[in-house]
Amino acid sequence: LKLICVKILWVILFGVNIPILIIWNAIAQSISIIFVYKLTKIIFSSTKIAVFTSVWMIIYWYHIVWTSRVIKESLLILLVMLVAYYFVKVFYSRKFGLPVFLFSLSFVYLFYTDERYLVYLPLLSIGFILNEKEILSVRLKKMVTFFGITLLLTAPWIYRNYLRYDKLVILTPRVHQSLL
Repeated sequence: LKLICVKILWVILFGVNIPILIIWNAIAQSISIIFVYKLTKIIFSSTKIAVFTSVWMIIYWYHIVWTSRVIKESLLILLVMLVAYYFVKVFYSRKFGLPVFLFSLSFVYLFYTDERYLVYLPLLSIGFILNEKEILSVRLKKMVTFFGITLLLTAPWIYRNYLRYDKLVILTPRVHQSLL
């Protein structure tokens, strides 16, 4: 009953021409602009560059076009920004609890949204190893924590696929065959 009332109120306020997915795309694109600002500020240590990249993203043609379409690109932009932001946070941070968890969570959500991003897993592990700001044991600890959380978050889906396909399938049978 509550859902019906919300839908009726939605139609009264906005009409039937504005689908909820376009609003979700606008929210995802807005949040991605915030993370572009934060990421640029961390990498370049400059507010001017961060503001410039954020404004550029606001006026970028494809960014505007994708917001009004019901496709997954808006979500992918947000997730790529989240993965990049939390990877940089893990890279520069001495802590490895919450930043590594958020990094793992955003990466898992990214490759479940589009399985092509699974190929970045080896590159991310190389990024952990090449971090010369920390001693090797801390780098390995962060990498093992990242892989452990990622495996923990993907385990239910892998188990579901094992029951469904009678073999170990990571995401879909198509990805499974391309990995072999």
